Amino acid sequence: KHGSSFNNKQAAKNKPWKENAVEDLDAAEQMVQDRGLNAVSFQDLADAVGLRKPSVFHHFKNKEELYASLSLRILQYLLIRLEHVDR
Repeated sequence: KHGSSFNNKQAAKNKPWKENAVEDLDAAEQMVQDRGLNAVSFQDLADAVGLRKPSVFHHFKNKEELYASLSLRILQYLLIRLEHVDR
């Protein structure tokens, strides 16, 4: 179902989200971009990052929290880029 890059993370099933947070949010962001927020389930996300579904729910209570985290990440990136433009 998913590409081989997703399958490579199967060995990390019990790894806490925070140990690989950047890569995990990268995967979440890509899935939301590709399919849209409503089409991505928490199980899809858990499978993509090699975690169990309860681990994802531990960090995001619902899709709105996930979307807020992804949006904040994008805004932080844009702010950093703008800071470098002024210099």
